[in-house]
Amino acid sequence: MLQWSWRKKLFTFFALVALIPLGISGWNMIGITTDEITSNTNESLSADAGQVAGAINNFYKSGVVDPIGTLKTSLENPDLGGNEKASILSSIVKKSEDIIYAELFFKQEGQYISAIKVLKDNYLAEAQKSGKEANIFEFSETEMPVALKDKSENSAPFYFPSLQRWMMNVTVPIRIPGSPEAVLVTRVDLTRMEKFITGFYSGNVSRQIFLINNKGEKLFAKQSQNVSGTEIVKQALSMLHSQSRVQGALNYSNSQDEKIVGCYAFPENLDWAIIAEIKEADAYQMVGKIKFSLMLWVLVGLGIAMSGGVLFSNDISKPIIKLSKAAETISSGNFDIKVDYKGKDSIGVLGSTLVNMSQSLKSSFAQIADQNRQLEEYNKNLEQKVADRTTELKEKNTALEDTLFKLKETQEQLVMSQKLASLGQLTAGIAHEIKNPLNFVNNFAKLSVGLVDELREEMDRSKDENAQPDFGYVDEILGDIQTNVTKISEHGGRADNIVKNMLEHSRMDNGEFVKTELNKLLDESVHLAFHGIRNVVEDFNCSLDLQFEKGLSIVNLNPQALSQVFINLFNNSFYAMNKRRLVVPGFAPVLKVSTSESPEWLTIVIRDNGTGIPAQNLQKIFEPFFTTKPTGEGTGLGLSISYDIISQIHRGEMTAVSEEGSFTEFTIKLPKTLSSI
Repeated sequence: MLQWSWRKKLFTFFALVALIPLGISGWNMIGITTDEITSNTNESLSADAGQVAGAINNFYKSGVVDPIGTLKTSLENPDLGGNEKASILSSIVKKSEDIIYAELFFKQEGQYISAIKVLKDNYLAEAQKSGKEANIFEFSETEMPVALKDKSENSAPFYFPSLQRWMMNVTVPIRIPGSPEAVLVTRVDLTRMEKFITGFYSGNVSRQIFLINNKGEKLFAKQSQNVSGTEIVKQALSMLHSQSRVQGALNYSNSQDEKIVGCYAFPENLDWAIIAEIKEADAYQMVGKIKFSLMLWVLVGLGIAMSGGVLFSNDISKPIIKLSKAAETISSGNFDIKVDYKGKDSIGVLGSTLVNMSQSLKSSFAQIADQNRQLEEYNKNLEQKVADRTTELKEKNTALEDTLFKLKETQEQLVMSQKLASLGQLTAGIAHEIKNPLNFVNNFAKLSVGLVDELREEMDRSKDENAQPDFGYVDEILGDIQTNVTKISEHGGRADNIVKNMLEHSRMDNGEFVKTELNKLLDESVHLAFHGIRNVVEDFNCSLDLQFEKGLSIVNLNPQALSQVFINLFNNSFYAMNKRRLVVPGFAPVLKVSTSESPEWLTIVIRDNGTGIPAQNLQKIFEPFFTTKPTGEGTGLGLSISYDIISQIHRGEMTAVSEEGSFTEFTIKLPKTLSSI
């Protein structure tokens, strides 16, 4: 994209400006609308199913429960005679909108005998009109045993094909004092309920509502349909069987693999369920309209953006291209340019500034060329002595650069070495050790550069005044330069020694492993170190308490490397005891060295009664470049090298314990089964 022309970049910018806000707002609008429509659809279906359930409850109560309850109360009233009860039965059946037939049976000698029977007149006329017998509404011989057996229960709705009506039976036990067991059997016409349910969504083809029984069969359907395989019907039947009456909603697919939103509800006291459905495509069609509208606005925005890009690209890109070509001309060294754009806008100001800058550069380069010619003349006229001194300084500086290069190279080797615990420790150690000599080198080098500048000024002055230089002043400057160079050499040598120490620390001893008498090696090392300290501090004396275990096993060791470790530890002990001797009157230095053997290890313990090690420093003593000695007396590499020789070369262990002002004790454990590594 960085290689695009300004015109393409403008097109892209305007397109993004148009598309991003429209896309974000449109996406949010679709999400909010979808959620709102989903919520409204579920609420609407739930309300419809609940309304139908309420209507069925009212129908069942007013058309069935209340009239049959009145009949039961009247028939069980002992104060009413048979004729009165028959009259009440006939009156209630004829007045009821839905009960079309009622019959009272008494049980005698194991059989039920009909006592009173009432059939609504208009149904009798309807039967006669259709050429049917009047008893078409009465219980058949096959229905009667079932109805009498299922007392006080509602039968499942069934279709009456003769009259094309849906009916249901209601059987109620009657207890008349002093009379045999009795049963009231009624037949209820469900036409009023059927019309209400089938007409609930009339005119709305996208929705449907239907009633199912506890087997998942549709009621009031023209043909028998079992929809128990549908997800929502399964859920509704599960609620029916668990005696729950909680409404619910569900998204699912029907047998035609259409996405459906459904809801179910339950009427009271009836083993039925109401299912209300709508296709998702119909429910969420508003979302599709919004998406179409969004795409339309996106296209409109894109068209506006592209038009803006076309309108503004020429006004912006062409002047910028001219400025770019002018800048390329300047970069090639040609400062005589013109920018053919006189607009008063920011680009015009930039063009004028570019022209002015080219003229300033032309003048500056001319001045620089003139100054270079003057400098060349000055350099040719410098005295040979100044040239020699300058050459000497350059040689010293070159030597210093070589030293710094060696330091850097050594630092990189140490960083890569596996001997260091971490890169941070090594970097801190190098910085600490070489900081002072490098500071001296840098400071004296800066002073030398200043003295050379003063010498040049003196020579320039004598040249301008056509007089002899002040040779006394010149000699004084040259003497100072010589002193500075000497100091640079001295501190460079000190830095070089530090580098050598670091190289020694990085070097892994590859000496051969040989059968070694550890006691003998310790004895030689301790006496060698003791005589060494006596040569430096003539009045120093120390008691050597050597407790070597007799018969110590002779094992494979690297005697050269171990001797270096022991001498380093003994030197540290003598240094600490001498330091304490100087401040504690009557102090008697004692160095204790002992050896012991276990099945797996040879153990050496070295203990002195010197100044001890502060607790805060004890964990750092094996780190490279850590030392508590004054500057110049120690590099901080001795214990680090010793630790590596024990742990890496000999695969052993080295630990230290100490109490400040009392003692320091080092313990070394060497494996008995060790070969060259």
